[in-house]
Amino acid sequence: VLSPEGLEHVASHRYVAGAYTPLDNALNPFWFRIAAGLPMWLAPNVVTLLGFIVAAATFVMHWHVAPTGAEPPSRTTSWLTALALFVYQTLDAVDGKQARRTGSSSPLGQLFDHGCDCFALLLLHSMAMIVLLPGGSLWGAAGLAALYTGFFMAQWQEYHTGVLTTSVGVVGVTEIQFGLILSCMVAGAIGPQGMQAAAGFVLAQPAWLPEPLTPGIAANLGSAVLTAGMILVSVATTLSHVIPRQGHR
Repeated sequence: VLSPEGLEHVASHRYVAGAYTPLDNALNPFWFRIAAGLPMWLAPNVVTLLGFIVAAATFVMHWHVAPTGAEPPSRTTSWLTALALFVYQTLDAVDGKQARRTGSSSPLGQLFDHGCDCFALLLLHSMAMIVLLPGGSLWGAAGLAALYTGFFMAQWQEYHTGVLTTSVGVVGVTEIQFGLILSCMVAGAIGPQGMQAAAGFVLAQPAWLPEPLTPGIAANLGSAVLTAGMILVSVATTLSHVIPRQGHR
C-alpha cells in the first residue's frame, strides 16, 4: 500500500538509465531489430510478462531437478537454462524499447518491469547453483543475499539520484547474464560428470576457512566482495546527491 507521497512520487517519476557497457552497445542494434519486429498493439508489459514466465518456468525446473544445489544438471537442463536466460534477457532489454516505440512508457510500467526483475533474480541464483554446485549450505544463501542486496542498492540509489545504475565500469548486468549463459553452455558441453568433477576441485585450503575452497565457495565469496564494493560506491554516490540537496533547504 503506497502513501499519498509514494503515489505522487510514482506519478512524477522519469526513468533515466545509467551508462551502457560495451556489450550493451554491441547488442543494442539486435535489441532494436527485435523491438521493430513486434506488432504495435503488443503492450510492453506483455513482453515483460513473457520474459518473466520463461524465467519462472526455468526456476521451477531447477527446483525439480536440483533442489539442494548439489546435483549436477543434465546436458538438456543446462542447454535449456542457457536458452531461457537468453530469451529472458532479450525480452527484458526489448520491453522498454517497445514502450517508447508505442508511446506507452509509464512509471507503473517500470515498476512492473523491475518487480519482475526482482523475482527473476531467483533464476540467476539457481543458474549459478546448478553450475557451481555449492550444495545446501550457507554459501548458497550468502550468494542469494549478495544478489538481492546489490539489486536493492541500485533501486535505493535511483530513488535519490534519479539514475538507475546497472554497471560498475565495463561490467554490468548484461555481462553477468551472458557469463551465466556461457557457464551453462559449458555445463551442457561437459555433462553432469564433468560438472561434478569441476565443482569438487579444491582451489586452496586457507586456514581461515573451515572447509576446502571450491569453485562454488569462491564464487560466493567473490559475490560478497563485489556486493560490498557496490554498496560503498552506491552509498558514496547517493550521499553526494542527498547532502548538498539537504544543505539548500
